[in-house]
Amino acid sequence: MGKKLRNVAFEMCEYFKEREELVKLLILAVLSKQHVYILGPPGTAKSAMARAIASHFDAKYFEWLVTRFTTPEELFGPIDLTALEKGEYKHITANKLPEAEIAFVDEIFKANSAILNSLLSVINERIYHDGRMAVKVPLNTLIAASNELPEDEKELAALYDRLLIRYVVEYIRNDGNFEEMLKKNDGYTPKTRITKDELKVMQEHVAKVDISPVLPTIVELRRNLRENGIIVSDRRFKQAIAVVKAHAFFHGRNAAATDDLRVLQHVMWDSPEQVRTVRKVIMDVVDPFARKVMEYRDIINDYTSRLRSKIDPAEVQEIMAKLKVVENEIKELSKMALSSGKDTAELDEILDEVQSLKMNMLDKMF
Repeated sequence: MGKKLRNVAFEMCEYFKEREELVKLLILAVLSKQHVYILGPPGTAKSAMARAIASHFDAKYFEWLVTRFTTPEELFGPIDLTALEKGEYKHITANKLPEAEIAFVDEIFKANSAILNSLLSVINERIYHDGRMAVKVPLNTLIAASNELPEDEKELAALYDRLLIRYVVEYIRNDGNFEEMLKKNDGYTPKTRITKDELKVMQEHVAKVDISPVLPTIVELRRNLRENGIIVSDRRFKQAIAVVKAHAFFHGRNAAATDDLRVLQHVMWDSPEQVRTVRKVIMDVVDPFARKVMEYRDIINDYTSRLRSKIDPAEVQEIMAKLKVVENEIKELSKMALSSGKDTAELDEILDEVQSLKMNMLDKMF
């Protein structure tokens, strides 16, 4: 079972460049029966990845792009006129969201009140209220997406809170990966398929993962998050346990380990501004080495973004000086990593990016 999951991850990562983390999160969401929210601009393969993950699990799939004018019938099916003649109000749900096992709803926060009310019960209780009937739905995972976060409206906040796993996606950064993406065929065809029965067995194993070894660390994480101004509800922590268990199962463990808590960096934030703080707090506890690597990656990404805009020579010189400091720090960290037996491949990659960035900076100066 574990080998099949790893094959799914490998196939999707080969096709969807620079989406390794999101691929893993989608798999964990399916294993833990949780929902995902993807924040990012159009054209970042959000819907394509949702279709791909559904195809690997042979799941009945539904997707829809919501606008301000979308009606409930578009998601939940047209009104059954035959039933209406008999005085019954219900929908024909064939091939619509109430019959989906994995669903993708784009621009979800543009939904109106009528849609939101139905969505809440579907994703939270797995129940669709069709007229006077409460119908159980087979939904395993909803993947929601939008270009922007919801405003401070009560209805939208309630829906947003139910989307446990959160991820910010961006356009492909690396030129080589971008070129590879251009070469790919538009249609994604899965080689590895996981049946419904196989998934059910996997989910039973996930539920049995022993969480007790990491409970004290989770308590410490909650305290550290609060000290950094990140307040997370008890309910979110409780729901997050399922994802931690799924992470452990994905890596072949029957009991959760500290490393499994790294997935919480995609659960505990509300706004993109909180992402770095949440990640730092969690990785300080889980893996300080990995946290330093992430920090350097963030620095390089920030400077690369600044390079795309118009900057004066003085600013270029300032960045060049800072890059030299970063370069020296990475070399020192790499030495420490080697002496403790850690893999330095990612640090070597970041050093290459620093060199490339310095060359681009020189081009700006001359």
